[in-house]
Amino acid sequence: MESALQWLNDLARWFARLVPHWRVVTEAQGGVAFVRGKAKLVKPGICWWWPAWTELHIQEIVRQTLNLPPQSLMTRDGKDIAVSGIVVYEIVDPLTAFVKVHDLDDAIKDMALASIKSVFWGWTLDEMYERASELDQVLCAECIAKLSGWGVKIHNIFLSDLSDALVIRHLGAGDAPLATPITEAATESQEATY
Repeated sequence: MESALQWLNDLARWFARLVPHWRVVTEAQGGVAFVRGKAKLVKPGICWWWPAWTELHIQEIVRQTLNLPPQSLMTRDGKDIAVSGIVVYEIVDPLTAFVKVHDLDDAIKDMALASIKSVFWGWTLDEMYERASELDQVLCAECIAKLSGWGVKIHNIFLSDLSDALVIRHLGAGDAPLATPITEAATESQEATY
């Protein structure tokens, strides 16, 4: 009995794909309709589409933030640090952002982390603390350069955390190091293990 009902359900879904669907796209959203594989910009308003030959991708395009996960780095003077940040951006060209980049949030995150890495390797830890506002400007410019041509506008990138770190690499645990802040207890326990 279930197989007969499943067959009817599949048939109903197949026929439903032949009927046009509609969706309301707000001014805070943008997207792309892939009609027979070709991308067309979707503008705010009511969007009619045929599921049989159209894929619809709608996303928020207004200013939004993206939290960057912590990463451990080494400064120019050889100090281990743990850094995390926040990127503030908006999508200004949905057609470019959705067609040229597979997963926009992941791509922005990766390029922002790469920007932090390339900027921090050129600075000493003392320079970072003494010239923090200049560091933010250099970091933002680097991130904007890496993401140019992707249909996004970077408003700001700033650090949410910056601290000394004790980096412990465990062989066989993957490429990602474990970064922990240096405290007296951590230093004492490290000395106790030797």
